[in-house]
Amino acid sequence: MRGVRLVVLGGALAVACAYTDLERVPATVQPLNDKFSVTGQFCTGLPNPADFPVRILFMADISGSTVISDPPVKNCGAAVCLTRRGEAIEETLKKYPPGDGIAYGLITFASNASILTTGKNRLPGFTTDANQVLTKLPTLANAQGQTSYTSALSLAYQMLQADMNNLGTTARGRARYEIVFMSDGAPDPDNTGAGESLPPDVRTDVLNIEGLQASQGLALVSLNTVYINAY
Repeated sequence: MRGVRLVVLGGALAVACAYTDLERVPATVQPLNDKFSVTGQFCTGLPNPADFPVRILFMADISGSTVISDPPVKNCGAAVCLTRRGEAIEETLKKYPPGDGIAYGLITFASNASILTTGKNRLPGFTTDANQVLTKLPTLANAQGQTSYTSALSLAYQMLQADMNNLGTTARGRARYEIVFMSDGAPDPDNTGAGESLPPDVRTDVLNIEGLQASQGLALVSLNTVYINAY
């Protein structure tokens, strides 16, 4: 009996180890339709332009040589004829009136530089009062002295930085500063003795103004130069 049992067990093992081809079982779960689209509309408040400040700073050379390079325009038809520098500033104010975030500044320079506009705090700075700029334009014809780029650029840097410091973080990140530097010649006095070359201190002043965009986290700081020619 014991021998029979061993034979049967051996046969059972042989059947259990037999190789069988795998068969694919059809999927019974359907893919989920988990995507949909919707349409509609929503309303927001009107954007406030004041939240996107724009500052335009004019820097006008009034050194003695501008008597020749840019005298008041003759027969202009107005009570007071302006220089071409004055006319360009006037046209800009008409095209882009101050207000709604736009403010203007005016600096004149010769041997020294001066800020001719004041802010709401009555301190030198940017203004939204167009008359503050327009009434000063005839004075651009009062030319005398040398052409101190350094005086103008260093004063502009202080004016720009003071205005930026009064802006909140969000407004500062949206603010754009456009600077228009108008002159009829090379810096004088030129402390390099190289005539037409750019003095190192002037280059430093320009780089300081340019660096305000990164250090203050601004949208833009752009320094544009205009050469005044007598012809």
